[in-house]
Amino acid sequence: MIEAYAMLRALDFASNMGYCNFELEGDALTIIRKLQSNTLDLSHIWIIIEDGKLKLDSFTSCKIMHTAREGKWVAHHLAKFGLNVSEDHVWMEDIPNFVIDSVIMDYPI
Repeated sequence: MIEAYAMLRALDFASNMGYCNFELEGDALTIIRKLQSNTLDLSHIWIIIEDGKLKLDSFTSCKIMHTAREGKWVAHHLAKFGLNVSEDHVWMEDIPNFVIDSVIMDYPI
């Protein structure tokens, strides 16, 4: 349920920022498949899934992709950071070093 809600929040953020085309990655394959499905979701999180589908339709292009759990250092470190803050943080230009280091760990050259 948390993964579905996180994806819904990401879609809200993209919409609020005015994005028309973007990619969304996650390691919750079940949630990704549900969001990509054309059938009505009947699970206990159906309202979150169906709300997500409605939000997806508002974008020109949104690619939802599955990412292996092993390749998500950025998400791990952001989640750890989030445990210690009480408000939302958005970085548009000056990205903290721990995020840059995590990206390098996810995608080594």
